[in-house]
Amino acid sequence: MIIAGFTCLTFFSGCIFEDLDGCAEYNLDIVVKDVYGSVLSLKTLDSLTIYLFNQEGYIRMIKAAVKGQDIRIGYERDDQLTLIAWGNLKNDSLVAPALTKGMSLEDGIVRLRETGSCNLLPTDLFYSLQTYSESDTSSSVSSGVTMRSNNVGSDTLLLIMNRTIAHVKLTAKNMSECFGTDTAGYHFVVQGLHDALSFYGEPLGDTARYIPASYWIADDVLYAPVFRILPVLEDSVDDFQSLSLYRGNTKLFTTHTDSKGQLLRVKAGEQMNVTIDFHYAQAYITVTISPWDETTQETEL
Repeated sequence: MIIAGFTCLTFFSGCIFEDLDGCAEYNLDIVVKDVYGSVLSLKTLDSLTIYLFNQEGYIRMIKAAVKGQDIRIGYERDDQLTLIAWGNLKNDSLVAPALTKGMSLEDGIVRLRETGSCNLLPTDLFYSLQTYSESDTSSSVSSGVTMRSNNVGSDTLLLIMNRTIAHVKLTAKNMSECFGTDTAGYHFVVQGLHDALSFYGEPLGDTARYIPASYWIADDVLYAPVFRILPVLEDSVDDFQSLSLYRGNTKLFTTHTDSKGQLLRVKAGEQMNVTIDFHYAQAYITVTISPWDETTQETEL
């Protein structure tokens, strides 16, 4: 079993060390998984941020480093507890909500930070939601969480953290055939329809605009290595990303489909690889979806 965090025991409301008769205690075991169900190294998580809600709303937040010891949660037995867990919720690229006691799950929104004309690229973010109570014989599973008794006065929650970020890799070939040999000022812009994630783990908010680092890897090939963005909504057919090519402030090219008319869509935990070839009379765009962090050989370059 993979165990996460430093020793962190937190009690709420009437659960104080002098009177624990009305309290329940849970140890958290953290398991990290990709969208294909494979277990990832615990090193994938740098930190764990847990938001706790009961029937009356928000209770409090726990923030812990993930270093290999127990995280324990105590709460009143009569409460129904909802636990929202974020892995790698870092302030350098994301804005966490400032919740006050009694606020609802709907008030919980994680937003991308902005800088200038674009959003910052998010961290490798993970998420889990679980609702349970002391009377549960089995957990109410929302993100693959199970609960079992260890018969020593407390229960253990197996908290499975799922990746909620997507990867993108971009390549533009034969650039000079359309735009000349001046290589200064070129960059890609990727836009998505969402700049935030709800506490239900779903994309929402306004348009996000990403400008990934890019460089020339050949005389005619502009390349943006793998970067992270917020994904599309899982069940939506109208949610998509768009891709543009700029030289300075001038937009040279834009598309939201490949050359087969398929929308540019990348879901959480997937990697979208886009190649634009300007050799033809009309730019030819190919898109492949691959597992996260899969290494592909750039044999066509």
